[in-house]
Amino acid sequence: MTSTKLDETPDVKSEEFDLDVFISQKMGKVNSKNEKKIISDSSNSSLADLVKFNTTLAYSFYKITDDNCLETCLLSLQPEEDIKMLDVSPSVTEAWKEVAMYRDLLLLGDLPTINQEKRTFEWIYSAPSLSTPAMEALMVSFITISMKLTGKKPSRLNMKMPGGKISGKKREEVVSYLAIIQTIADSMNQRNKWEKEDKSSILRKMNQDLNKIINDF
Repeated sequence: MTSTKLDETPDVKSEEFDLDVFISQKMGKVNSKNEKKIISDSSNSSLADLVKFNTTLAYSFYKITDDNCLETCLLSLQPEEDIKMLDVSPSVTEAWKEVAMYRDLLLLGDLPTINQEKRTFEWIYSAPSLSTPAMEALMVSFITISMKLTGKKPSRLNMKMPGGKISGKKREEVVSYLAIIQTIADSMNQRNKWEKEDKSSILRKMNQDLNKIINDF
């Protein structure tokens, strides 16, 4: 399963590629909105900080260099109203729609509501059929959110999480979020055979890191 580039934008593997410029160009005025959305963490960081961390993690640590995959990672936490404000290609829009199904989880939505609406079953069932850009964006976001919940991080990662750990969550709530995340990741891994497919090396590495973060908590 591979993603297809539909535009002529420079590939991010180019030596001239600048991630900050990429984020600024792709996010536009949405970035200003994100700067005003404050996260309940140790130092009240913004959604813009989290989005930048998420995208930097994808590009610099996991070496996600395909334009569509990286842009999907960048937009994975944004609502539909923001996507409509941006110049997004059809292929990235489709990948974003796939990830958008999980937005309540990625933004740590109300657990009783998630359980009552049986969202978890829908998430687990749909995950293995996601496109590669959507799966990579979802896994990067899972790792970012798991780091935010636990204070743990992948080995060899030197990036500092903006704002530190999330605040105001009881341990049992954190465990519940992590259990849902791990189950969804496992469903993608098992159905798509990440452990055996060479083309899934990035997803395999992310899954290994995610499991270690969760198991070490």
